[in-house]
Amino acid sequence: MLDGAFELMARFCSILFFLINLPGIAAAQDEFTVKAAFLLKFPAFIEWSKSGKVLDSKVFKIGIFNNPAFANIAKSILKNKEINEQVVQVDYLPKIEVQEKFNVIYFSHNPGGNSINSEKYNGVLTIGEGERFIDDGGILAFTIEDSKIRFFISNSNAIKAGLKISSKLLQLARKVY
Repeated sequence: MLDGAFELMARFCSILFFLINLPGIAAAQDEFTVKAAFLLKFPAFIEWSKSGKVLDSKVFKIGIFNNPAFANIAKSILKNKEINEQVVQVDYLPKIEVQEKFNVIYFSHNPGGNSINSEKYNGVLTIGEGERFIDDGGILAFTIEDSKIRFFISNSNAIKAGLKISSKLLQLARKVY
C-alpha cells in the first residue's frame, strides 16, 4: 500500500511540476515566435553591400548559434518562406566557426564574450541579445521591456560589416548607436 501511495504522490508531483512550468514554456515559445518573425522581416530593411560575401542567390541562410530550441521553432515558422526572392534556410550552429556563408547569424549569447569582428562577419547581419551585444560589435540586439520584445541597432557596426540599414528600421529601434 505504501508503494501505491508513493507512486500516486510521484505522479501528482510530476503533473504539478509540469503545470507550474507550463507558463514559462509557453512564454519562451511566444518569445521565439516573435523573434523568428523579426528574423523574417529585418532583411527587407537591409541593403547588402556588393563587396560583401558572395552568397547563393537562391537561398537566404540564417544561422542560429547555441540555441537549438529557437532554431527548431524558427525552422518551423520560416519553412517555405522567402526573403528578397530567396528561399529561407535556417541552420542550427553548435559552434560559431563560420565556415558556411550566412546572410544572418543570431547569437543567443556572445561566444566567449568576444567581440563580433566586422571583418569575420562582413556582409552578415549579426543579431543577439541585450545592449552588451551591440558593445561587442553586433548589429542588432533584442531586449524585453514591459513584456514586449524591442531592439537596438548599431548603425556604425552595420556600416563596418558592409550593410546599410533603412531609415524606416532605424526609426523603429528602441535606440540607435
